[in-house]
Amino acid sequence: MGQVAPAHASGGLELAACTLAGSTETTDYSPALTSARQSSTVSIDTQYRNCLAPTEPALSSGSRSSVFTRETSCLDLANGGQRTYTIDWNTGQQSTLSGMSTANVVGAVLTTTTTGTVTSGLFQGATFIQQVVSIPNLNITLCTVGAGSLAHLDNTVTLVITGV
Repeated sequence: MGQVAPAHASGGLELAACTLAGSTETTDYSPALTSARQSSTVSIDTQYRNCLAPTEPALSSGSRSSVFTRETSCLDLANGGQRTYTIDWNTGQQSTLSGMSTANVVGAVLTTTTTGTVTSGLFQGATFIQQVVSIPNLNITLCTVGAGSLAHLDNTVTLVITGV
């Protein structure tokens, strides 16, 4: 399996980068998504690993998780929108990130890119770019054409936080 090229924020000093192998995200849908809209509970668990932060040398990892319910279907996988989440860093600090995401499905891969600003906590005022790329999953393809369902996604993650 090939490596995904890390997403990088433009301009400024990199304050933190989790771009090396090891950062992952799992997404679970209950009930599984189909081509028909239904209420589904979405559980997301993100683990940022192998992070480098020149101004915070003790920072090496972080995590975030969320659970929410919404009306959705496989046809909504490529919908972007406003995203806000808080990362708990291994140092005990937090960063709240808020931005806009775009997503696309190409074959059996879902890619979501979110860009925005660190609105509070560590690195407040900095910009970020995060890219989440699913491990190829035939269920994505089958579900989007109405021939199957999607209950779980395994993803790789890159995150870069850049100072102004």
